[in-house]
Order: sequence, then C-alpha cells, then structure tokens
Amino acid sequence: MHAEVEAVFFQRLPALRVCLVEVTLQGNPANQEVQAHWHQTWSSLLTLGLSSAIEQPHVATHCRTIKAAGSRFNEHPPAIEALTRRVLKQEQPFCMHPVVDFYNEVCLQYVTPAGAFDLIALSADDLSLRLSRDGDMFT
Repeated sequence: MHAEVEAVFFQRLPALRVCLVEVTLQGNPANQEVQAHWHQTWSSLLTLGLSSAIEQPHVATHCRTIKAAGSRFNEHPPAIEALTRRVLKQEQPFCMHPVVDFYNEVCLQYVTPAGAFDLIALSADDLSLRLSRDGDMFT
C-alpha cells in the first residue's frame, strides 16, 4: 500500500498533521464498547446547548481554516460540521458499523477529521488525500 498527501494541503494548511494507522481487525470489533463511547460523546455534545454547529468553537475554527485554504465550503462542507449538525438535529446517534462509529466518535470528541478505508475492498494499491473534485462521490 502506498499513501500520498497532495502537496497543496501543506501549502494551504502549513500546520496540517496527518496520521495514518493500519489496523487489522480480529473477529468482531468490540461493538458494545464502541457504542458506549459513541453514545457518551454524542450526549456530551448535546449538553452544550448549541443551536448551530458553528457555535462549537473548534468547529468554527476548523470551518474558517478550511474556507481560508480555498475549499469550496458551500459545496463540500467539512465533515466535522456536518456531523455536529446531525448531532444537534437528533437525540440518539446513528449507528453504521463499529469501525465507522469509532472514527465518528473520534471526530466528535476531538473535533478533528478522521476516516477509515477497507484496504481489502480498495481496487488500487494507492491511497491519496487530495482536494475534492466535481463528480466525487462520498459514501
């Protein structure tokens, strides 16, 4: 596996730090523990009484930084803003898969982007962090 980050990210975001971790799951992920943390983090955000995602100071800073870096903010809002908005709209967290729920919990708890890829399911041997392009699909 080859992972690459486009240089434009470091030009636009000089303080950017990228962490790549490869994890091999043995058997079933610890679903109960992940769900407990996911629910706790979701509930903690709700107790702040925010009326919009931008009221969360770290979300606001992240959005300003991404916008200043030249992101087409209205077309591709930062995932942390979208996730925070979702928390504010519903009382209970959505659950997709323990791995997805885990990195969503990390995103909310630390107000930072996170994601995961199933390396076995990827059709290429390369993973690239790049700017969004017209026609990109996110699932």
